[in-house]
Amino acid sequence: MNEQEQIEVWQRQIAANVTLEDFNKFVVPAMRSDETFKRMAAEEAKRRGYRADKTLGIYVEPVKMVTTKGRNLLKVGWSKDILYAEFSSGDTYSYLGVPQEEFFKLTRSPFPDKLFATNVRNKFPSARCPTQSRPSG
Repeated sequence: MNEQEQIEVWQRQIAANVTLEDFNKFVVPAMRSDETFKRMAAEEAKRRGYRADKTLGIYVEPVKMVTTKGRNLLKVGWSKDILYAEFSSGDTYSYLGVPQEEFFKLTRSPFPDKLFATNVRNKFPSARCPTQSRPSG
């Protein structure tokens, strides 16, 4: 198979994975095999509006960040059991496995810093989000 034929096969494979879940299940693992495929898949993900979550190693839909009333915890966002927290330092962290209800509590609380320290920090696996994969908002 020549290079052009291979590219056409890859284009069909990428297009066949319509949902975000399928994209992560089938396309992301294949991205490790070839730089051209990786570039094509990344371009398609960008076209679809997905953003790379380098912490999780998958693509996710953009997360809308909501401003809180906190002094340290400035904004929070939530998507599929992942809470994103932006702090006054400018750092954003992702917390895996956080129930959506905790996100709602943080957005409504007059004291989100204390609530976050009690209910989220050190209770869920977390990682600092690299600048290029941070949620927008």
